[in-house]
Amino acid sequence: MKKRIIVIFLAVCIALSLSAPALAADGDAMVYADNVETTVGGGFYLYVYGRDFTDVAALDVTLYYDASVIEAQTCTPSGHLSGANTDINMATPGEISIKAVTASKMEGNDYIAIVHFSVLAESETITRVTVSAGEAYDSSLSPVKIKSTYCTVKIGKAQSQSKYLDITRTNASFKYGENADVTFSITSSQVSFAAGLFSVEYDESLLRLVSADVGSELKNVSGAVYSINSSTPGSVRLSYAAPGIEAIDFGKLLTLNFEAATNESFVTEVKLTAGALYDVNGDSMRSNEAVATVTVTGQQQEVKLPEFKAKIEGYLGVTYSVTAPGETGLAAGDFTISYDKTKLKCVSVEGDGVVYNIRNDLGTVKFSYINDGGIVKDTVIVKATFESIGGHVESEIVLTGRNLVNDDFETISALFDKVTCSVSDHTSGDINGDGSVNNKDLTRLFQYLSGWNVSVDDKALDINGDSKVNNKDITRLFQYLSNWNVEIY
Repeated sequence: MKKRIIVIFLAVCIALSLSAPALAADGDAMVYADNVETTVGGGFYLYVYGRDFTDVAALDVTLYYDASVIEAQTCTPSGHLSGANTDINMATPGEISIKAVTASKMEGNDYIAIVHFSVLAESETITRVTVSAGEAYDSSLSPVKIKSTYCTVKIGKAQSQSKYLDITRTNASFKYGENADVTFSITSSQVSFAAGLFSVEYDESLLRLVSADVGSELKNVSGAVYSINSSTPGSVRLSYAAPGIEAIDFGKLLTLNFEAATNESFVTEVKLTAGALYDVNGDSMRSNEAVATVTVTGQQQEVKLPEFKAKIEGYLGVTYSVTAPGETGLAAGDFTISYDKTKLKCVSVEGDGVVYNIRNDLGTVKFSYINDGGIVKDTVIVKATFESIGGHVESEIVLTGRNLVNDDFETISALFDKVTCSVSDHTSGDINGDGSVNNKDLTRLFQYLSGWNVSVDDKALDINGDSKVNNKDITRLFQYLSNWNVEIY
């Protein structure tokens, strides 16, 4: 089987069907890596494969290498280990331990991990990486035999000149409540880019990452392998590797969609840096730092304040109640109920935790409310009873408040309700004063107007409200009792 060797950092992969690992025959389950070439002062990606796997559920693989010649930087599980519970230990120089357990079976040929190495050797040399298979089990917990192999790393002369990868960016401008993209793109006029690690930093107190995606130009490269880690606020990490056998005119590298984390106007930066860059020949590349500017315009928002609601009940002496909204957590406050002193008088006030002062001469009821711990739901904090000064009246009752705090002594901002009440000192039409309005009242009014010596409620005699008591009032009461659409007073 002919072997093709492609060197890149974080990326260059060789088709499994073309691989010829050492120490094992075709058809045997095995772990292996292809031979690679790199240069002094450079680095490379080592792709670790699993071949001819059948029902592998647990796997233990260790890579052994000469830590004085090469040094492992990162190890990323891939392929067979996608979705597996994986533990990677790189604490011991010269060793990388990979342990994985999966609920799904590992079958066939695929990657196990991608390891990024840097070169420590200062002169040309050849070193070995052993890919050692430890214990392995199938889904029934029976042992599985997996063969070990090794690969060679050939380290050549250092590059005379590093190639350059240019990274460009687009700025973004948007309003609070909207989203906008920041896009980083790459081009290379010297040689096709093959692999790299990219790091993005932004201020998480100002920006919130909505999504991150690799550009379609890079995604569509045959055999491309990439991963994005955005789990840490303020940071995005992209690792990318592709064979890069054909020269590609690259475009978008990474598109980040942001929204503002705070409703303020500000300008901030999103910075991308690149490392471990390699071209298709395995040569290292340099790159610029790309900095995008993000401008956000804050939006004025209407603040909806909680409202203290008032309610009127009754007619002959109305009950006025005030309900405090539970969202306020009201623990204490001073309130004033204002009304028209020429029409109404307050006759009583009640409420738990209420201290009050009725001033009918001023048309006010002032009260203080205290609730140890603060309210936790909508709560009626006070009830006041009002009566008419004389006759049927309509009057507005207005509530105001100040010094409102919750249990933490935080100031409460709120709206206060005002209502209009209708109050009378008698029941309209109840001529005989028995509490009902019926034909008995019509008879009593007729008797009264005929000069009979009968008892009547003087306040109820003016049925039509014209300030006179005569036959027109009999007619109006008759119409009312006959369900005509008329008012009585």
